[in-house]
Amino acid sequence: MTDYKAIKYNVSGADLTGLTAGQIPNLAASKITSGELANARVADLPTSKVTSGTFADARISSGSVTQHVTAFDDTDLRSDIMTLALKEAITENRVAYNLPNAMIEQFQDDSKIGTETDGDRNSSEYWATVANDSQTVFLMHGDDTSLIDSSDSGHTTTLVGSAGRSSSLSKFGGYSAWADGNDDVIYWGANSSDFSFGTGDWTLDWWFYVPNGFEASGDTYIGPSSIQWGTSNGFRCNASPVDGNYRLSCSTEYDTGYVLLTGTTNLSLGQWYHGAFVRNGTTQSIYLNGTSEDSETIDAGAVHLQGNDHANRVVTLFARQNSATSLSFDQFSNVYADEVRISKGIARWTSNFTPETSAYSNATANATGTLISTAQTANAAQTKVSGVILYKNEEGTATLGTDLKIYFTCDGGSNWTESTPTAAGTFSSGILMAKCPEVTCTSGTDIRYKAVWANQLSGSKETQLHGIGMNY
Repeated sequence: MTDYKAIKYNVSGADLTGLTAGQIPNLAASKITSGELANARVADLPTSKVTSGTFADARISSGSVTQHVTAFDDTDLRSDIMTLALKEAITENRVAYNLPNAMIEQFQDDSKIGTETDGDRNSSEYWATVANDSQTVFLMHGDDTSLIDSSDSGHTTTLVGSAGRSSSLSKFGGYSAWADGNDDVIYWGANSSDFSFGTGDWTLDWWFYVPNGFEASGDTYIGPSSIQWGTSNGFRCNASPVDGNYRLSCSTEYDTGYVLLTGTTNLSLGQWYHGAFVRNGTTQSIYLNGTSEDSETIDAGAVHLQGNDHANRVVTLFARQNSATSLSFDQFSNVYADEVRISKGIARWTSNFTPETSAYSNATANATGTLISTAQTANAAQTKVSGVILYKNEEGTATLGTDLKIYFTCDGGSNWTESTPTAAGTFSSGILMAKCPEVTCTSGTDIRYKAVWANQLSGSKETQLHGIGMNY
């Protein structure tokens, strides 16, 4: 066999393509002075061999870079910036506005409100399922020193004699309206058309207490009565004597007729009762503690309770009209009354019911509600959204993610992704804040939020949304 190690020859100009890698393992790099190595020839070149020159950007993989970089989540930073933006919007009382990659809403107006279901934006700049009850035209709780009307009508209260509030007895809140039967009366709403019901439905309801030692002769006025000087038109509710006992009695004088309804239950001393006087179409009824005790069909032609003119019209408690120009102080009660409410345009009950177990609210609440924003157009397709909300527990305490849920979409609502808020402390007096973590949504440029309410109830749980910001 030929011994190649022993052979000496000149390879200048010779064809060396047949040489194997093993035949040139010690070839000095300085011997390679021209030509270009194919990519495959340097596949395993150690990085230590690269001691000079510059790599093009495309030569470095993203993985080669990120393996040396600490990941940073800027969601918290953007949430803080969003909170500052909300603070500025509220301080300046600004309408909703956009930043290049964000939207800020504090409900100063309806400009960025899209779809609303079972709720509304309140003029006090929040959104909730609870709205003012416009059918309540008079509401007296009995707690305020002046026995104010806390309905939206805000009728002026006039106290005569020693009439006022008492802490001796109350159904709710620690106080009730009271007069001692000695030239006292309370009245509201002079010159108000609120107490002219026309042909519509209406409801009077209130709580009253007949104390031990109660004595009266004839009808004793235990509830609301209406007066219009110079006419006999009006309504009144009394404790009327029947067979030596007192029973609830309510009457209405119309332009063309008169209705008197008397209960069947003898009123006991030392007990609270709920009374209700209701017109429902052509039927009038009285209820005691939620049970119907009398009703009567009325002439639909007897239309105008208290007539067409509302001049000099008032509603009183514990009194009746004595003449064309004065109130009576002779037949009226030494009793207590609480939660006196007059509702116009609604028959609140048309069958037996259970009276409320708490003070009335001048509001109505839907158990559920939904708010969806208008479209916020992003500069490019987005797949990530986060946010911040400001909310208030007006009544009760909301469970975020249950009583109030937040969703985001990037494609105009074809797909929604829930972002469960996490409490983040106090924003301002009574207003709390929560972060809405970043979520992934279906790609698109139409960014929106959706807020969904559940378990809302007047006097028990009212969750108000006072602001929201979206980062995208």
